[in-house]
Amino acid sequence: MIWFIPSTTEVVDFARDIGCDWLGNIPVNPDASCEENICHTNVKNYILSHGGERILGYYFLESAWGYQAILHSIWQNNDGNLIDITPFADKRKLNVFARLKNNTQKYITNNIYSLSLDKYNQGIETMYYIYALIDPRNNMPFYIGKGTGKRAQTHLYDMSRSDNIHKENKIDAIRKAGLEPQVEYLAEDIIDEKFAYKMEEDLILRYGRKGYEPYGILTNICLEARPPNHKGRTYEEIYGKEGAELQRLKRSQLQKERGGYGPKKHSEETRAKFRELTAGSNNPMYGKHHSPETIQKIKENRIMPTGENHYFSNHWKLTSPTGEVYQQVGNLKGLCKKLNLSFATIHAAYLHNRIPNRGKAKDWKIEVI
Repeated sequence: MIWFIPSTTEVVDFARDIGCDWLGNIPVNPDASCEENICHTNVKNYILSHGGERILGYYFLESAWGYQAILHSIWQNNDGNLIDITPFADKRKLNVFARLKNNTQKYITNNIYSLSLDKYNQGIETMYYIYALIDPRNNMPFYIGKGTGKRAQTHLYDMSRSDNIHKENKIDAIRKAGLEPQVEYLAEDIIDEKFAYKMEEDLILRYGRKGYEPYGILTNICLEARPPNHKGRTYEEIYGKEGAELQRLKRSQLQKERGGYGPKKHSEETRAKFRELTAGSNNPMYGKHHSPETIQKIKENRIMPTGENHYFSNHWKLTSPTGEVYQQVGNLKGLCKKLNLSFATIHAAYLHNRIPNRGKAKDWKIEVI
């Protein structure tokens, strides 16, 4: 568990800062008709059959990254008692809850972090989240990351651009067991990217990486995956006029030291060393001669047909969602182009023995016959 329920005295100032006028401990008595993670809908429907009033506010959590306020609805009965009727996965019995003044949000976001409170009114549009990929066989995380948009889901349907073979192997093993990896969102609506990176790194270290930390269970490779966030700005905008020129000179010098922008050429001295290594008796074929049969095979290989006519080419069979069958020997990319399908998606489906579940290639089947 990474989050804990704080005391009311610990979050009273935080509650006041985010627009709340009352704070207290609220009993959690889940109703059988209510579901997790849809508190607003639960309360709305409950009022239709039981009367009462909806109270909007926040419940609070505490962690190593400060306090978090999560937008939440609870039910107030006709006697004025406040009850949280929404169930929680951890089976908690109470929440520390703060009521919003006039049921009106001061900050239009579902999650507020105390360490980022000064940033919420700066018009920041991008929000980040921290997620974990869960192995359903043991309910343990095997990958933790930071993302925006659909980043967390791309691990499960687009592995063609992944360079993390350990994560791919884990996903394949789960699917071969007839299961599907689960995505669990550990923290959402984070507006401070540095804070998001910090949380991601802390969680990776908490569980550890296989092959790096002795206790590690994660397939993560990087710990500090922080790319420079320049967002298309020029050198002048980033470093200033003088700094920009200095950066260009540094990069130019580094490139020259590496041998320029093209393929590196060996010096005459290096070439001489290569010749010496394979000259005379140093050559593995020194004193040997190819047989006529070997010479003939070499000739045949040099003129061997390529592409669709190569004897190693696969005989591809694509079946559409409606049952149409398309076959071709070799050149899978060309076949995908003719059918207006993503080659990367179809090829990944073949490599990982799965059926695409979205996009133009959804429900298409691929096999080799």
